[in-house]
Amino acid sequence: MAKTGFPYYRAETDRFQDIRIKRLKKEFKGTGYAVYSYILNEIYRVKGCFLEWDENTAFDVSEYWDLKESQVEEIVKYCCAIGLFDKGLFTNGRVITSRAIQIRYLEMSKLAKRTNFNIPDNICLIPEEIPKLPEEIRKPTEFSDKVEYSIEKNSKEKKYPPLSPTGENGGCKNILNLKDSNNDRIERNFEGLTLRLKKMNIPPDDFNTICQLSNNGEIGHPVWSIIPNAERGGSRLHSPGKYIISELKKTLKK
Repeated sequence: MAKTGFPYYRAETDRFQDIRIKRLKKEFKGTGYAVYSYILNEIYRVKGCFLEWDENTAFDVSEYWDLKESQVEEIVKYCCAIGLFDKGLFTNGRVITSRAIQIRYLEMSKLAKRTNFNIPDNICLIPEEIPKLPEEIRKPTEFSDKVEYSIEKNSKEKKYPPLSPTGENGGCKNILNLKDSNNDRIERNFEGLTLRLKKMNIPPDDFNTICQLSNNGEIGHPVWSIIPNAERGGSRLHSPGKYIISELKKTLKK
C-alpha cells in the first residue's frame, strides 16, 4: 500500500501573524491553537491531506490535551468558521481539510519524489488549473498554516501599477507578466486569487477592486477566508464579487 502520510512537515515562522490564528487564540487562548496544531499534525502524519473526524479522533485529541470532547468539537467548528478548515466538508462529511493543506500535500509529495499522491475526488478543493501550471511557475512553497499557493517572483518595482477594468480578467491578467517586489517582503498568491475569481465569473470592475483590497492576493489576508463563503453561496448570491468587496471593507475597517 502506498504511503500517504509524512514523518514531518514544515511551517513558516510568521504563521502566528495569520489573522485566523490570532482569532483562534483570542477565542480559546492557547488551548485553541494546541487542538488545531494537533489535528494539523495528524492530517500530515496519517492521510497526508485530510482527517476523518469521528468520536475516536475527537477522543484522541481530548485525551492528549486533557480536555472535554465537547470543547474539542467547539474548537474544530470555530476553525472551520474562520477558514482554517473547510466548513462544507466538515459539516457534510465530517472530513477535516482545506485548500492550503491539499496544496501543501501535493508539494510535499513532489519533494518526497512520490509517484502516486492523488487527492480523493469527493474532497478535492484545488482548482484543476493549479496542478497543471508550468513547472517554472509552480515553485515549492513554505508549508505553513496560512499558505494557499505562493508564487514568488523578483522585481525592482516597488508597487503594482493601477489596475484597469479592461480584459477578460479585469485587466489584472497583465500583472501576471510582471515581477513581484521583494522590497516589501510580502508573499502573494496572485495566480491562485485569479483562478478562484475567474471560476466565479467575477466582473472586471469587481475583479480589480478585490485585487486592490487584498493587496493582490497577499498570503494571510482576510480575502482567503471570505472567498470560500462566496463560493459556497452559489446561486444564492446575486453578485459574489460585490459580496466579497463588502466583506473585505468590513474586515479592513476593524
